[in-house]
Amino acid sequence: MRNLRNAILRELRGQFAMSLVLLAFGSGLCVLTFKMNVVFSIIGLGLSMVGGKLVVDTTANLRIDNHLLLNYLRYQPQHIVWVYSVITERTPFGIHLFRKGTLHFKLADGSDFTVGMQASKLKLVSKFLMRLLPHATFGYTVDREYTFRVSPERLRKEKGGDDDDFNFNI
Repeated sequence: MRNLRNAILRELRGQFAMSLVLLAFGSGLCVLTFKMNVVFSIIGLGLSMVGGKLVVDTTANLRIDNHLLLNYLRYQPQHIVWVYSVITERTPFGIHLFRKGTLHFKLADGSDFTVGMQASKLKLVSKFLMRLLPHATFGYTVDREYTFRVSPERLRKEKGGDDDDFNFNI
C-alpha cells in the first residue's frame, strides 16, 4: 500500500510546487511591471492571489493522513464501487519513451479520484485493492461507465467479505 500512498504524496507535492511557481510568477510580474504597465501589473496581482490561495489549499492537503481517498480506503471502503486503471504509453515514431499509469476510483455518490503512478506498480496496487474492496467492480468497460453515470450503486457486487477482516496500514 506504500506505493499508492507515495503516488498520492508525489501528486500533492507537485500541486504544491506548481502553486508556489504561480505565486512567484504572479508576484514577479506585478512588481516588475508596476510602474510600466498597469494591465500586466493587475494580471500579476490576480495570478499572485490565485497562487496564494492554491498555496494555502495545498499546504493543508500536504498532510497525507488527511487525504480524502486514503480516509475512504481506511474507514469507509464500502463507498468505493468501481476501480480501474489506464496505462498511457508515449511512442512517437515507434520509439518507446515512457509509460504512465492512472488509477481511477469511483464512489457511490458519483464522485471520483484519480492517482497517477508508475505503470509497473499498478498491478501490485490493484491486487491489494481487490482484497481490500471485494464489493467493488474492477476493470473498465463502456457498459460500466454507463452504469456508473446512471446509478453508481449498481456497480457494487452483491457478495463481498467483511471490511473488518482487513488490517492494513496506509
